[in-house]
Amino acid sequence: MWVVITTKGIQNILGKDDGSARELMQKLCAIKKAPGQYVTVTEFCELTGLTEDDVREFF
Repeated sequence: MWVVITTKGIQNILGKDDGSARELMQKLCAIKKAPGQYVTVTEFCELTGLTEDDVREFF
């Protein structure tokens, strides 16, 4: 089970290209995290409105 979300995960889940996934990750990090910290699946879901069950299907 995955705990953190990566740009590759964002690409797979949302069907975004690499640049768009990186842009979203930067936004997520700017809202929730200090530099160098990871974005968790829970935080990703809170910010995108997706459920954890839906996201975990991709891992």
